[in-house]
Amino acid sequence: MCESIVLQTGFTRGLDQNVRQEVLTLCAAAFGEPFDALFSLLPPDGLHVLARLQSPKDSDNGQLVGHAVATPRIFYVDGGEPVRAAYVDAVATLPGVQGSGVGSRVMRRLMDEASKDYRIGGLNTFIPDWYGRMGWDEWLGTYALDEDGEITPSYPEGHVMIYRFAHSPQLNRSGRLVATWRPGGGW
Repeated sequence: MCESIVLQTGFTRGLDQNVRQEVLTLCAAAFGEPFDALFSLLPPDGLHVLARLQSPKDSDNGQLVGHAVATPRIFYVDGGEPVRAAYVDAVATLPGVQGSGVGSRVMRRLMDEASKDYRIGGLNTFIPDWYGRMGWDEWLGTYALDEDGEITPSYPEGHVMIYRFAHSPQLNRSGRLVATWRPGGGW
C-alpha cells in the first residue's frame, strides 16, 4: 500500500465541525494537553494548512497528521509603520509521524500561501532550531503588546521568531517589536 501526504488549505470559517474536532484532537496529541479553546480564539479568516495521510483505498479524506494556522496581526518595529503579519499558531504533527517532514511541508505551504496577503510571518516557539532550518529568524530585541492603543512591555516565554518574504520590509531584529493584542493574549 502506497500512502501519500496531501496538503489542503482553508479558512477557519470554512472548517466544518468534524474537521475542527480532528484539529483539536491532533493538537492535543502533539502537545500533550487539551486544545479545546483553539477555535474560540481564531478569527474567521485564519488560514489553515491540513496534512492528511491517504492511501489509494481511502474513501474519505484520510487521517489528519499535520496542521498549522496563520492569523492576522499587526507588528510595529521601533515605532515604524504597521506591518501586516501572518501570526502562526497550532503547528502540530501527529507524534507517530514526527520527524518525517510533514511539519516542514505544512509550514512551507502555510508561508507560501501567507506571502500572498501578509508582509511578514511571526510566531512564538520553544523549538527555535526547527523553525530556523526553514528560514525563521529569532527576534533579538525587546517586545511589547498593543491592546487598544495601550503599549505594555511583554516578556514572552519561548522564542519570538519572524519569517521574511521576498517583499518583506527591512527590519532591525535588535529593535523593539510591538504586536497587536490577540484573543487569549500575549505572544
